[in-house]
Amino acid sequence: MRPPLEMGHGGPPITDPGPQGPHWGGQSLIMQLLTACGAAGVEVWTSAALTDLVVEEGRVVGVLVERSGEALTVPAAKGVLLAAGGFDHNNEMRTTYSHPVVAHDG
Repeated sequence: MRPPLEMGHGGPPITDPGPQGPHWGGQSLIMQLLTACGAAGVEVWTSAALTDLVVEEGRVVGVLVERSGEALTVPAAKGVLLAAGGFDHNNEMRTTYSHPVVAHDG
């Protein structure tokens, strides 16, 4: 990510791009998500497969995951974010949903 983007125009600013230089596209989005999670004290699970959404009265209130062979229900007080990848390769979605700085074709 090219630092710093203002809050609300691409997420939390990342002022130090690290030794490998700035990140763009999906890598940038993942870095922003991990930065925000770290700042909020969120525990990030890798190797946990989403198996279903928990929906009550038309509202997503949690997720069902499989982690280390165990089925778990994880409640969500404020919402669920689904990050599936591929957004940076979809010019139409980037143009519609991204800040003009990153909504370029290519």
